[in-house]
Amino acid sequence: AILRKQVRAFLRAAAGKELNVMFPMISDVSEFEEAKETLLIELEKEKRRGTPIPSRVNVGLMIEVPSIVFQLEDVLKQADFISIGTNDLAQFTFACDRGNPRLTERYDVLSSPFLKLMGDIVAKADAAGVYCSVCGEMAGRPEMTPFFIGLGCSALSMDPAHIPTIKERIRALSAEDCEIFARGVLRRRSAESVREALADF
Repeated sequence: AILRKQVRAFLRAAAGKELNVMFPMISDVSEFEEAKETLLIELEKEKRRGTPIPSRVNVGLMIEVPSIVFQLEDVLKQADFISIGTNDLAQFTFACDRGNPRLTERYDVLSSPFLKLMGDIVAKADAAGVYCSVCGEMAGRPEMTPFFIGLGCSALSMDPAHIPTIKERIRALSAEDCEIFARGVLRRRSAESVREALADF
């Protein structure tokens, strides 16, 4: 009932405009299907009521629970867009609390396996023709910008305070150079070697 009420609010607030609805914490494709169906049912109800509706509705999800990565092909057949939630995806991938200072060494987003995981997600989204963005603390780190551009990420979502720095960095980069760089990063086997590559670039 709460979800239906929130969905109706989205639809009415975006009347006449394009609406993007992203569902968080999806762990199974059936959850996304159910959430999307709820949205579409409420959209039909609004149409029947004669209420002004959005000009277009896009439905997507945040990739932040590792289990959904194994169902990505099925998800991409139904999603209009996805976003990689780096904070939670890393936390659950490493099975640790990122806020615990005693586990700092375990939570390392520059580890080779995590970067390869992100690369696989972006590659599959690109192959399926689905818009993919990156969200979280990693998106606001200037040293990561060339890596994300090289992967082919369509957008970066971050704390507003980081936008000027990242914007300046993007304007100074060559997409072709970033692509070559990202391929090299994905071949590295340790977080330390990744840090060295980022610093050199």
